[in-house]
Amino acid sequence: MIPFGASVQLVQNNRKAVNSSIVGEGGQLFSTRMSKLLLASSLLTSSLLVVP
Repeated sequence: MIPFGASVQLVQNNRKAVNSSIVGEGGQLFSTRMSKLLLASSLLTSSLLVVP
């Protein structure tokens, strides 16, 4: 069985390959930026939920 972190890494690698083949480097930068924004917003939301 594949460890969870390794499977996530595989998915990210596949997504990068698909993105770069479809839209090229500009779209790759955009999607990376969007995923960072989504990650930041989800972290912010979870921290707000944790605070009483």
